[in-house]
Amino acid sequence: MNLSTFNFKKWPKAFLITLVILLFIEGVSFILIKQIEEQSKGGDLIKMDPNFFCNNFKQYAQAPIQIKYQSDPNKTWKEIGKEKPFDVIVFGSSVGDTGWPEMLKVDYNLNIANTTANPNYRADLPYSLINLLQHYKELNNSNKATLLFVHLTERGSYKIKPTSHNQNLFKQVQAPARNQSSKVLTPLAKLIDYSLNKLKVKQMPQVGIITFNQRKDLFYLPDLEGLSMKVNYNNEERDKLVQQFENYKKIADQFNCNLAIVAFPTKAQLYEWQLKEKGIKNATSPRKNLKLLQYLAKENKIPFLNLEEKLAPISKELYLATKASFWGRSDTHMNQLGSYYTAKEIDQFIKEINP
Repeated sequence: MNLSTFNFKKWPKAFLITLVILLFIEGVSFILIKQIEEQSKGGDLIKMDPNFFCNNFKQYAQAPIQIKYQSDPNKTWKEIGKEKPFDVIVFGSSVGDTGWPEMLKVDYNLNIANTTANPNYRADLPYSLINLLQHYKELNNSNKATLLFVHLTERGSYKIKPTSHNQNLFKQVQAPARNQSSKVLTPLAKLIDYSLNKLKVKQMPQVGIITFNQRKDLFYLPDLEGLSMKVNYNNEERDKLVQQFENYKKIADQFNCNLAIVAFPTKAQLYEWQLKEKGIKNATSPRKNLKLLQYLAKENKIPFLNLEEKLAPISKELYLATKASFWGRSDTHMNQLGSYYTAKEIDQFIKEINP
């Protein structure tokens, strides 16, 4: 190749033009992302709208729940463990990441370590739980906390799966401290990621609109499906899950904590009576996951709270009297009213198991 044919003097100009184009693309992407973020506020179901700017569902958007509490997902286990002597350590699924934990903290004066916001933590159970409690015990060994496992029950064909089936919990190398680095995406990368997610939503819709008493509400389709699908567990799956909860109990005993389980209902589950009235459902869901959690608690002698049983009569009475719901129109998480009654029931439950 003859280098004399290249005009090196033109390279800086070409580089500057390319840079300007890239900056322009990033700038446009930044503006679009800001518009998208604004349009998709007001509930996680809004973000599942197949329309690029959420125009189909934005009319149902509501102000997000005012109270939100969760442990900083970027903190290490040691940093969380030394914050304060906790009364309650919440772990399990993301059903605990908004609302009621803060109300327990503010209204009932309970010190809460809410670890459900970090997906890596949930994926690493039970070893990451041991990791947290080791630091907790080192710094707060005079305080006996309640280790509260929270789980959403009837959602699609979702099965409760064991995260570990290891007999030698305390002989294993513990899970590493949580990664404090966060992935930084450019506006263009965010826009591409958002566009790909929108494409998935168009191919497989996740939201249904149901009208109750001339008021339209959004429902997460897997929650509606969860009331119809028959989830079955074989003996091997049951045995593994019994072992998993036995492991949780061992962890609690090892670190002088009380283990307890709270089963949460979905929006469709709690308002199933309305779905039946509308003809969307013609029979009561068998509640297979809920029954399994009850079985696991009984087998391991773990205190168990069925929130649906406690909240169902209250939510129905309030709805019939005032049309008030425990969920917003556009979210899979409880609103402040639902969080208020949830916190009240969990506080009472904690007092009963820790007299």
